[in-house]
Amino acid sequence: MNDRRVAWSFVALQIVILGGLLLSPTGDLWPRPSWLARATDIALWIGVGYCALAAMWLRRALTPSPLPRQGAQLVITGPFRLSRHPIYLGVLVVVISLAARRAGVVALILALAAIVFFSIKARWEERRLTATYPGYAAYAARTGRIVPRWR
Repeated sequence: MNDRRVAWSFVALQIVILGGLLLSPTGDLWPRPSWLARATDIALWIGVGYCALAAMWLRRALTPSPLPRQGAQLVITGPFRLSRHPIYLGVLVVVISLAARRAGVVALILALAAIVFFSIKARWEERRLTATYPGYAAYAARTGRIVPRWR
């Protein structure tokens, strides 16, 4: 399977996981007091904001596909100074917030699937970034993959 097809398969699967989480039923795996609702709302908006900041920081290098954009420069400043995949970090904060708020089996399974999925997607993407940008390996050696300081 060629890289382009795999890349867009990642995008499609991401939409399925996130859409499933948004549509998942609430459950009773744990209590859902009002403070949890407020905390998850705050965390959700922090995740959305961080995604937006990282997307704006990429400028012309931004693409929905995990393939590097032709002619784009490697971005290692701003949110990318802390994490190689800050958009994935923001999405995972949103995912965990939604799962905590839902307290359901389906939401929990989808949140765990999202964590595994973004780990696999990031590794796949990084092989292409290393091949595209000569400085990527050195950047990866000093910067956390998704979570800052966690390689």
